[in-house]
Amino acid sequence: MTDQKLRGAALLATAVNHILAHPETWYQQEWHCGTTHCIAGQCELIATGTTTRDTRDIVRVLLRISELEADWLFAWDRTLPEIYRFAQVMLDSGRDRDGRDR
Repeated sequence: MTDQKLRGAALLATAVNHILAHPETWYQQEWHCGTTHCIAGQCELIATGTTTRDTRDIVRVLLRISELEADWLFAWDRTLPEIYRFAQVMLDSGRDRDGRDR
């Protein structure tokens, strides 16, 4: 699945929904590990159709989040409920511009 137009909260929500539908594709401890990906890897794959060594930087820009938000969201021990809540806050706030710290 590739959607080069998805950005911000919509991209994160799409990645979360993909993980919910296909939990076997999610592994938060690695950016990309075979057919599994962390949340950042899922976003990169959905938005670009490929994976790179620059996943963190690429996805931070695609999601329009700050460095601090990226550090929190992409942490290896982040749980899916926490990621879901983060996505929900982004969607509820209507935030679709450059990131700011919460």
